[in-house]
Amino acid sequence: MDASELLKIIDRGEDSKHQFIETVNEARKLADEMVAFSNTLGGMIIIGVDNHGQVSGLKKTEVENINQHVAN
Repeated sequence: MDASELLKIIDRGEDSKHQFIETVNEARKLADEMVAFSNTLGGMIIIGVDNHGQVSGLKKTEVENINQHVAN
C-alpha cells in the first residue's frame, strides 16, 4: 500500500474494516480493537489519525511506546 491508497482509506472514514486511533495511551484500547478485528474478518487499525480523519502523525517515542504495548 502506498501513501495515496492510505489517504483514500482515511478520506472514506471509519467503518467496520477501518478504525482510527489518534494515539495509544492505554494498551487496553488497542487490544480491544485488535480483538474485535480478530473476531470478524479482520481489518485495519490506523494509528495517528483522529476519529474525524485528521492525520496527526506520531513521534518516534510514540511509535516505540506502541510497539512495546503490542509486544506485551
